[in-house]
Amino acid sequence: MNSVFSKHARMNAVVVAAVILLTACGGGSGQLAGISGTGITSSGTVTGFGSVVVNGVEFDTGGAKIIVDGERATQAALRVGQIVTVTGVLETETSSVAETVVFNRLLDGPIAAKDSGNRLVTALGQSVLIDDATRFDGVRFVDLAEQNLILVSGFTDENGNIVATYIRRGAVVFDFNTRIDVEDALSNLNMLAQTFDVGLLPVNYAGADVDETAGALREGATVEIFGMLSAQTGIFTADTVTVIDPILAAPGGRVELEGIIANFAGRGDFTIGGQPIDASAAVQEVDTGLSLGVGVTLDVEGEIADDGVLVAESVAIRPSSDIRIEAAVDAGTSAQRELKVFGLRFGITPASRFHDQRATASGARGQGLQSLRFSDYVAIDAYRDARGDLVAGAITRAEFETGALVRGPASAAGCDPATNTVTVAGVPVRFETAALTAAGGEHLRIAAFCSLVKAGGFLEARGAENGNELIAEIISLIK
Repeated sequence: MNSVFSKHARMNAVVVAAVILLTACGGGSGQLAGISGTGITSSGTVTGFGSVVVNGVEFDTGGAKIIVDGERATQAALRVGQIVTVTGVLETETSSVAETVVFNRLLDGPIAAKDSGNRLVTALGQSVLIDDATRFDGVRFVDLAEQNLILVSGFTDENGNIVATYIRRGAVVFDFNTRIDVEDALSNLNMLAQTFDVGLLPVNYAGADVDETAGALREGATVEIFGMLSAQTGIFTADTVTVIDPILAAPGGRVELEGIIANFAGRGDFTIGGQPIDASAAVQEVDTGLSLGVGVTLDVEGEIADDGVLVAESVAIRPSSDIRIEAAVDAGTSAQRELKVFGLRFGITPASRFHDQRATASGARGQGLQSLRFSDYVAIDAYRDARGDLVAGAITRAEFETGALVRGPASAAGCDPATNTVTVAGVPVRFETAALTAAGGEHLRIAAFCSLVKAGGFLEARGAENGNELIAEIISLIK
């Protein structure tokens, strides 16, 4: 039985052919991105539609070849949160005409374990990390359970974990006769026994069709494998093994890349998703107070050298967002520069991402930050920059909700049981009638709760907006 998410071999040839075509049509000239006619390969998260928005560029897909998990598809098969590779020709800094759009999931397999406290699931030997940026398609994290079949798209971090940007659930109870797949770097290759591991998953490829077109099957190579999982032994028996080339474009091709830094030996020598990068001469956009290093999420723009290294001209660090606000937009917002919620000002940078998940936005063009209006309901993932100013890392416009949420650090003033107030991420929160819980879920009285609230300690409050404050229904301490 084929998986509901089954696909054929990876479409590397499609991407390579498109890059060669684009280079011949004007790419690889050393022009800066944004000059009309420049060929571009862009790999990153889909953040919006109309056409397809990736890395801040809207790609017109009217004439594009769209490949989803190895099959020809239409744009309707793509979703916000999926990691795609787009080839096209830039018209302006923010618009492009796409030639190809390719989406390949990282994982399609059953959940073996779920850790709700740390927000992760394990499937096919991979640890899948969930955060506020993860987009769930028709399911919530709380609904996921062991033996659910899940499709996952995301980035691989420095520890080999998948940081999920998109999750969809298939069968609620996995059928071990289902053909499934996973993509990862292999280890413990034994060519005599014809076995290797991907993550913690043991793989036998003795009867598999091995495609080494993009490179040799060797220790550390990234492979995509299809096959069956044994319910008795936990061994994955592969029927196809495809070696993946991590180099995104031909020499001279311009590339925009989003991902997590791994194998960091300095600004001039690191990788993202296996792509070697030299950012020694790159301009770093926006002062976030952070430096390049292992585990940092980065946007990179540059050109592929003859040796396959992406020579970066500009980089933009996207700090981890430790503040979450869900509420209506205040009056006076000018979303191209800043966003106001709960009276707080959230700066907008070139690395800020915007998602529009409203049902009414699915077919609309141009639903960018500039379309935000007073009273639109948004979820903001934010951080404080080197100056202490709030910066929006990601903004999601959602269907309107009557409730609001604030998650982040408590102020230095801590919790005041006399006034029943605490300031969380800069938002005054009143808790006269709120349920108060410890990190483990135990219910607390006000005095005990306030004794546990420390300056900088993290809290989550849900309730109703009241001007610039939140009237909490529940406040929880966070680990």
